[in-house]
Amino acid sequence: MGGWALYNNETRQSFYKALLKPDKNVYFAGEHLTYLNAWMAGAFESARKTVTDIHNRITEQRASYPQVN
Repeated sequence: MGGWALYNNETRQSFYKALLKPDKNVYFAGEHLTYLNAWMAGAFESARKTVTDIHNRITEQRASYPQVN
């Protein structure tokens, strides 16, 4: 049936949204997590979003440490 994911309106609202959320330290990336299914541009877009999400999580953790005066 093909080497990529295809969603309908129902699966976009359920499975797709669930796959976009990290589970603790586990993040998913790939063309199947964008609207550019079956394109390398979708894989790049997904990878950039995932790396940005991880960076933001780590940055927030650093910012939350108490400061010593």
